[in-house]
Amino acid sequence: MPPPIRTVEPPARSTGGSGRALARAFRLVGALLIGLAVVLSGSSPAGAHADLTSTSPVSGSVLAEGEAPAEVVLTFTENVAVETDGVRILDSDGDRRDAGTASASGSVVSVPVEGTLGQGGYVVAWRVVSADGHPINGAFQFSVGIRSQVGADVVDSAFGSGSDQRDRQFGSVLRAVAYACTMVAAGVTVVGARLRRSGDPSPVTWWVALLAAVGVLALVLQVPVQTSLMTGRGWGSVTETGVLGRALGDGLGWALGISVLGLVLIGITAGLPFKGPVPIIAIAGGVMAPVGFVLFGHTNTMSPALVAYVADLAHVWAAAVWFGGLVALLVILRRRRAEGEVVAAGSAVGSFSAIAGVALAVVAASGLAMGWIEVGGLDALTGTTYGKYLMLKVALVGLVALGGTWNRFRLVPHLVAGGAVDGGGQGPAVEADADVEEVDEVDEVDSWAPDGQTSRWESLGRVLRIEVALLVAVVGITGVLVNETPARQALQTVPRVEAPFGEGTMEVWLSPGRAGLNDVHVILLGDDGAPDDTFQEAELALSLPASDVGPIELEPVRVGPGHFQAVAVDLSIKGDWTLTVRTRPDRFTLTEGTSSFRIG
Repeated sequence: MPPPIRTVEPPARSTGGSGRALARAFRLVGALLIGLAVVLSGSSPAGAHADLTSTSPVSGSVLAEGEAPAEVVLTFTENVAVETDGVRILDSDGDRRDAGTASASGSVVSVPVEGTLGQGGYVVAWRVVSADGHPINGAFQFSVGIRSQVGADVVDSAFGSGSDQRDRQFGSVLRAVAYACTMVAAGVTVVGARLRRSGDPSPVTWWVALLAAVGVLALVLQVPVQTSLMTGRGWGSVTETGVLGRALGDGLGWALGISVLGLVLIGITAGLPFKGPVPIIAIAGGVMAPVGFVLFGHTNTMSPALVAYVADLAHVWAAAVWFGGLVALLVILRRRRAEGEVVAAGSAVGSFSAIAGVALAVVAASGLAMGWIEVGGLDALTGTTYGKYLMLKVALVGLVALGGTWNRFRLVPHLVAGGAVDGGGQGPAVEADADVEEVDEVDEVDSWAPDGQTSRWESLGRVLRIEVALLVAVVGITGVLVNETPARQALQTVPRVEAPFGEGTMEVWLSPGRAGLNDVHVILLGDDGAPDDTFQEAELALSLPASDVGPIELEPVRVGPGHFQAVAVDLSIKGDWTLTVRTRPDRFTLTEGTSSFRIG
């Protein structure tokens, strides 16, 4: 026999307490953020990640001894920032030959040479920060007097730490953790306040405060990761004079400050009675915390800027309401059903169903706007890493939306109406949520026994938990997307082709992938698909058979495991080019591969 259903008064909407607090918090924070968005929208948009377009001396060139350069100059596609020792000139012995006073003027970076360069080979290793705040790095070689090759070990040790890959991966993890904790803590606080009845416990529980604390930690740890990538000197560089200030520039300081402040405001209200100023403080924190993610990254370089900021702001707010709201609903349902308040539980489900519907519409509309800005077309969507991750993210969000649709139109109406019938005629619980689709067939509701209702509640709980798990995956993908070049720009780096190479494959891609000067990247992959670190040197040769051009020998630099780069290669003639790659894993073995790509 099913447990008796305890009848309750129709749940109040708390419009006197948390409702007014929510309105005040939105007005207060909204005024600040609208003003901030207007200020930020006046900045000049730039392309997402900077690309190196030319160097002086030219990559791979051989200069006469009397023509050794007095300075090295690098030109990028957009304005960049550079540390004073962000460009290093090393000879074949690994000794520094630059003056250590690199400077940037717009998109041009220069560094004076220390003394006079004698005969031999030299490598120029550089690190800059692009307009969207992402550190990028690379290297190229030139020779004086006679063509000479600088060893891969010199290139690898140019900046000492060699921790770039670790920092990038750890940074992606930190961003995902920060996103998840912030979205859940903010959403639970705001939506929990909306669904809360007078007399209910505070939505800011100990575990919400814990999430806020973890979110703060993940945000703060991004600072030493940023300084390590910016300087190449490891996490300890954050303590060096001036480094912290430069790392917090380009919007990172504001972004971290706003998000951390929002999470702190949430955390300090944990355990306090949810009345008086407490709801205002908690909800203001919930509204503020996600905003920091808008102020740093790709949004800084989108155009039109005002549309980008407004769309991204709406996107993160709606995502927090949706994601955190699901968690808040699960907590509320568990508590109310444990107390036997089926009517109140059904009312909470109906209320959140309406909220989630609006949040989903905002997520879809804002995501479409930003997707058009960052992707622009089908080719960019299907032909770039960013586009593929974005499609996976959209697919997961679509599954969550399907679950929400099932809940809203199949389970929720029956649960709310069924709860009213089983609860002894508590009709007002349904009327309070008039936006929930009514069940026309009353007989169908009446025919549901309490056991059937229990099954429906269990189904709802399972679907909600699946939605939360899928949204966690969405947040993880978002953490990866932040570090990827947006698809619209990445499409310009094609052609990107793969070809067999030994027992593995080689991946070839160009930047910017159009007629003119290009960076040629070759990544040699083992049979497991991972970069093969056994190759220390490579020979590259380009030819354009249709125009009888080549072979043109290139001077690539090893910039990572299995990754070789030739900078500022002249591909001004349009047509089908052929690239030949040769390596010697040992003195007796020659491995060779060929790939083709089209320019123009």
